[in-house]
Amino acid sequence: MPSDPSTYISRRYHYRLTRADWAAYEGLPQDCIISLRVGIVVLGVTVGWYYERLQPWLPFEANSNAQTLVVGAAIAGLWFATSTLWLSLRRWRRVTNRAIADRDRIIEVFANHVGLHRGMSAIITWGSIKQIIVTAGHVFIIESNSDVLIMPLRAFESASEMAAYAVWVQQKIDSAPQ
Repeated sequence: MPSDPSTYISRRYHYRLTRADWAAYEGLPQDCIISLRVGIVVLGVTVGWYYERLQPWLPFEANSNAQTLVVGAAIAGLWFATSTLWLSLRRWRRVTNRAIADRDRIIEVFANHVGLHRGMSAIITWGSIKQIIVTAGHVFIIESNSDVLIMPLRAFESASEMAAYAVWVQQKIDSAPQ
C-alpha cells in the first residue's frame, strides 16, 4: 500500500523547446520595459516644455508654443523609436544567444511540486512560483526573474487541455503556503 499520495505523478508532459518558444517568452510585456518606454516619452515631452532653455543649442528658432510642442513630440518620438529598436535588438540577442537543449524535457506534475527533467533534475514547489502567464501558444511558469518553465501548446493534446492545466496550476499556487 502506497505511503504518500503526494509522490504520485498526476500528469506527465514530454516536449522539446525551440528558439520560437524562447522568443515567445522574451516577447512578453515586462514591467521594466514598459516603464522604460514611458520614462523616455515623459523625458521627451519634458524637453519639449523646456524648449526655450534649449533653444541656444538648436540649429533653428521656434516662435510659438505649437512649434515647441512639435519639437517636443519629435524628440519624444525619436526616443521612443530608439528605445523600441534597442529593446528589439536586446530581445533578438537574448533569443539567439540562448542555448537550445538537444534533449527533450519531461515535466512530471505531483500533488506538491513539479519535477523537471532536462539532463538535470529540478523540483519547483507550488509556493516558489511567482507567476503563471498563459498565452495562445504557451504556459509560462515563472519561479524567479531568471527561472522560467516554458510549456508550449504542443506539449498538450489540445488548447483546452493547456488552459485547464493553467487553471489547475494557478489553483495549486493560490493554495500553497507562502
